[in-house]
Amino acid sequence: MSAQEIDKYLDALDEPKRTTLSKLRDTILALIPGADQGLSYGVPVFRLDGKNIAGFSAAKAHLSYLPHSGKVM
Repeated sequence: MSAQEIDKYLDALDEPKRTTLSKLRDTILALIPGADQGLSYGVPVFRLDGKNIAGFSAAKAHLSYLPHSGKVM
């Protein structure tokens, strides 16, 4: 897992999707600065202690924030 995977994912998006999801990424990292970043099933995820805690994705007509189990938090 690496932050560069998310960089490539975001770089492939059109505006305003790229900017919007980049801001979401910054927000997640501000809240959980120690989170690992990477892709899982082709979408960006953030992991803490090896468990997915949040993610996001871009589709043709919408963006998604993907919260994961509150037990991880």
